[in-house]
Amino acid sequence: MKCGRKQYIHDRKAIYAEQIILESLDILAGVADCEDNIDDGRKAGAFQLSKEARKEWYLKNQDKGYEH
Repeated sequence: MKCGRKQYIHDRKAIYAEQIILESLDILAGVADCEDNIDDGRKAGAFQLSKEARKEWYLKNQDKGYEH
């Protein structure tokens, strides 16, 4: 029974971490929307990503030395 509880806690921590990451990316997307232009001159709205796309971007870039 104890192993099941440890697995449950481990799974919940993973879910919470994912939620924090996705919410952080939502906040960053909102900040980008507030800007008139982005460095390459396109409108900020062109960079809105779905939650799944933001998660994929995060997972793809997590080992490239970016601070989380």
